[in-house]
Amino acid sequence: MNSGSKGGYPDLVFSVIIANHNYERYLKQAIDSALAVDWPNIEVIVVDDGSTDGSRDIIKSYGSRILAECLPKSSQLDVRNHGFSISSGDIIAFLDSDDLLEPSIMRRLISVWSDRVSKVQVQMGTIDADGNDLRSNFPGYEYVPTGEDCRGWSLDTGSYPTPPGSGNFYARWFLASIFPLDHSCGDATDSCCVTAAPLIGDVITIPQVLAFYRVHGSNLGAISGLQPRGLHRQIVRGQQRFEYMKRIALTCGLSVTASGPHFSLHYLMYRAASLRLSPAEHPIPKDSRYLIIQHAYAATLRPQGFGVSSRTLIFLWICAVMWAPFAMAAWLMRIRFDSQYRATQKSQWKKVLTFGIYPNAKR
Repeated sequence: MNSGSKGGYPDLVFSVIIANHNYERYLKQAIDSALAVDWPNIEVIVVDDGSTDGSRDIIKSYGSRILAECLPKSSQLDVRNHGFSISSGDIIAFLDSDDLLEPSIMRRLISVWSDRVSKVQVQMGTIDADGNDLRSNFPGYEYVPTGEDCRGWSLDTGSYPTPPGSGNFYARWFLASIFPLDHSCGDATDSCCVTAAPLIGDVITIPQVLAFYRVHGSNLGAISGLQPRGLHRQIVRGQQRFEYMKRIALTCGLSVTASGPHFSLHYLMYRAASLRLSPAEHPIPKDSRYLIIQHAYAATLRPQGFGVSSRTLIFLWICAVMWAPFAMAAWLMRIRFDSQYRATQKSQWKKVLTFGIYPNAKR
């Protein structure tokens, strides 16, 4: 990693890696936002994952302004492994091809950078398919956590407040310690990166909107219309992330005090919704409403990036989802999980019931 005085680092290279599959409608805006970042040393890499729409024509139109490779259809993880392998940047962003960066992002990253930083995370604003501001920012950091906070919460609950992929910016030395990624956390690159970051280095938080998450109904990994399969996927991914976290902690000489992902309030919300919506297909054998509420109460007593009032509210949400009449429970679940539905709602409860945390992440 290039050196320099803290707050300076003028010679650092910023690599923006964009993995794309059939997102021609949004791809140009994503590439343009990366090229518009206010920094002298920028490397924009676009790796196309077997697109069959007009994406490859868009990519070709940039010529030598970007480094582009077009691969046969594989997986998001394999494409990003390849993108990282051909990058040269000191700071790496994995920008989803439907998301955007703020031009000032690199200047803000440098203002908090140090050789101990594994990841800088920011707030993300939400925009619709046409780029209109939905006026919903996330995560809603109740206070700015330190690197030690994020590390402690991860070990004690398996969770800490983090945005989805495009809101995270990684040190090359950190990524080099875990890449190439295997499929420990499924095909989602972000799951491995955000899980390992607080254990291997320091996670620094900037509570400012410096990237934009686009909500358009076909987001990879998003839950729409309360489909049980989407909830099941998030539960399995939560279990995978916890096992991956234990493996990384062991290599770092850290002790995991959580006995499982059930101390994570994020995980418990998916688990509660899955059991209520589709008990016959729920992916946790012998799970029950009583066990979920028991775990939720224990999780509420463990700090994990929420204040006491927010943890209490999440506990009450889980209780309501478990025991309220189904129509009310379904509304509570849609407000929490269905980004498209939430964007149409004018209710003052909307912001409260999302607890200031991220919508369905694309990971």
